[in-house]
Amino acid sequence: MVYVITYPAVKPGQRNSKWWFRGAAFTVGAVLAGATLGSGLGAVGSLFGDGPRAIATLVLGSIGIFAGARELAGRTFGLKQFNRETSRRRRPQPLLWALYNGVALGAGFRTRLGFVIWYAVPGASIASGSWLAGAIVYGSYGAARGLAPWLLLAHGHLSGFAARDLLLRQRGLASSVSALALITLCATVIGRTASSFVS
Repeated sequence: MVYVITYPAVKPGQRNSKWWFRGAAFTVGAVLAGATLGSGLGAVGSLFGDGPRAIATLVLGSIGIFAGARELAGRTFGLKQFNRETSRRRRPQPLLWALYNGVALGAGFRTRLGFVIWYAVPGASIASGSWLAGAIVYGSYGAARGLAPWLLLAHGHLSGFAARDLLLRQRGLASSVSALALITLCATVIGRTASSFVS
């Protein structure tokens, strides 16, 4: 991510020109990709009846809590994914290259997935049964990935390799935070679904 903003695959003389524009394009692409996918999934969820959607939410939410607890205990899953980095292939326009990479990361499924929580994002978007709620859920995911390079760059103006090393050193912490977020998300969705039945 940081590589896309600070070291675009263009001629060396152009590398330091307007990198913040590339950063903005990257972030906007990630947020828009997430929000667009989320709104579509939320709209799809609205096509199902409240009953079937609620049952599926309760079952999948319970699985999500189990998965989060397992990850919190240090037992990870073999995630089904493309397992690849975003493209570093030479592109003629660095701004479009940054936008493309932002979209890929904001969508999530076209890149390497580090944590099981990603699977809860599209699921929660569908379970919301609302295009707006879906856009907020998935858009928040896109925003988290789109803003991550800025946080890394702000942390001592890191280079791409230094940022990668920092992430590798904090892998255990990141995994625990991800697991807690997954448990919280699933518990919230289950609680919201259960309260709708009671009311």
